[in-house]
Amino acid sequence: MDNKRQYLLDLEKIRSGEDTRTTLMIKNIPNKYTSKMLLLGIDETHKGAYDFLYLPIDIKSKCNVGYAFINMVSPLHIISFAEAFDGKTWEKFNSKKVTSLAYARIQGKVALVSHFQNSNLMNEDKQYRPILFQYEGQESDDLANFSSSNLNIFVRRPDGSYIEDALDSPKGDQDRKP
Repeated sequence: MDNKRQYLLDLEKIRSGEDTRTTLMIKNIPNKYTSKMLLLGIDETHKGAYDFLYLPIDIKSKCNVGYAFINMVSPLHIISFAEAFDGKTWEKFNSKKVTSLAYARIQGKVALVSHFQNSNLMNEDKQYRPILFQYEGQESDDLANFSSSNLNIFVRRPDGSYIEDALDSPKGDQDRKP
């Protein structure tokens, strides 16, 4: 079994360059949050600071399972991300849940893509798949060895908008009524 201490964030080790991991697990997300809500919330303060986001959704209930994974483009972005999100409550749905951050077991965009690309999850609707981000005109050399036919790739324009937005599909943003 993994030692849980290895997943704890230490901002001083990040500042000093001693810890260079980039992938975080965001815990205690209210179950009604959609990928789009999470994306918009993160983009308020960290647009362009991450290149991978995955909010696992229970396909039967259409609700998230309470955690997400995000890969920051630099370890230093973790510092401001932790300051903005760690220990904070969520604004929507009157949730009392308090955000908690930890390092993810799988680290880095390439490792994440490798992990998910052959998963059964990739046969599901795009709204349930991990999202990869790259900038318009940016080559995706790090993904060249992967089949991209089933990847959910959003390309950011210089103005911050997205070329493809699967999250705006009619099924992607439905609010479930109990």
